[in-house]
Amino acid sequence: MLIINRGILLEGLTKLSYMLDGKSKVEEERSVVIEHTGNKLCMFVQSKEGSLILDVPIVEVQEQTFSSACINMPKFMNAVRLTGVTDVKLYCPNKTERVKKPSIAMEAGKAKTIFKGMLGPKAHSNAWSPQNATSVDSSMFCELIARVLKAVAGKITTKQVSAYVALKGHGDYISVAATNTAIAMYTTLAVGKPIEWERLHVKARPIRAIERICGASKEGFELHISVSDTMIKFKGDDFVAAVPLGKVTAPPYETIVNTTPPMQLKVQKEDLLKSLLLMDSQADGSHRIANLTIKKRSVTLSTASSTAAGRRTIDAKLIGENVPSEIRMSLNPSLVLIGLSIVSSDEVLLQLTGPLKPLKIIEGPTTFVILPMRPIERRLGGETY
Repeated sequence: MLIINRGILLEGLTKLSYMLDGKSKVEEERSVVIEHTGNKLCMFVQSKEGSLILDVPIVEVQEQTFSSACINMPKFMNAVRLTGVTDVKLYCPNKTERVKKPSIAMEAGKAKTIFKGMLGPKAHSNAWSPQNATSVDSSMFCELIARVLKAVAGKITTKQVSAYVALKGHGDYISVAATNTAIAMYTTLAVGKPIEWERLHVKARPIRAIERICGASKEGFELHISVSDTMIKFKGDDFVAAVPLGKVTAPPYETIVNTTPPMQLKVQKEDLLKSLLLMDSQADGSHRIANLTIKKRSVTLSTASSTAAGRRTIDAKLIGENVPSEIRMSLNPSLVLIGLSIVSSDEVLLQLTGPLKPLKIIEGPTTFVILPMRPIERRLGGETY
């Protein structure tokens, strides 16, 4: 019989749940394998998008009556959550309790619950290999992943966010990129050991799960990352997660990133923010477009429904080779507002190459990419916008 702190056990089960699809009806993807190894309880879950092994410390081992079993994860987690005691007792029922498959019994005070054994994953591929591995600060990794996914999701539903995140190791940095149909974001993170990875594509949901697992720790730790031909693995103090590599159908990031030579547009963040909020309030619901007329010393913003009084002109500085006298772009103002959220300085640096080329908002190692839209023309005071 094993005695385990209820709070620690529930915290471990919560982390495991991040890796599982709560809507899946496949029995193997709703199960948790629980094994007793030394002074720890090893729990393992697996889905099509990834797997996770997690160790939970044991308070006391009273009898060696616990080996291993596979039980229903949601039922077990719900029972632990509803238990009001400090510690719970786990053991494998004996034959007299009429249980055919390896099962688990839980005692919490005077209450006793038996979780019948079920079909689970036959094997796992989470064995850690230090080859081609590097390490990052878990807190920085969490911040980077959360920032990229949140920015790309923005005000758009999560279903529209690309199912994949792209990672690339180059020297002392890892680049992380995500995209949807209208915007993309990529940024870099310093690593402990120089690496060279080809661009890796992994499902966004398990990467988000790892970010949440790391984020649950109160203090940062050294997160190890290893890449093989088919897997990318993450190792923390008490867990190892494996995520299969896949193919991506999103637009190639190199096409967005390597547009050269760019022109640089510098503008005050507060001026641009106020103007965009006004354009966003004026934009028609079905055609959320803000028209930008960019000149060497100014930017004029308007919408298809703007009156002459509804237009805004702000000071700006356009720098580059062969800068034209005027560039007209049409953008979704909501997406530009999302992009501005990554900027912490008073001045915004934007890069552009043409009216129908991606507009980039740059802040340190982070770049937010917005794809332009076809303009809706309306004649205002003799001019077309």
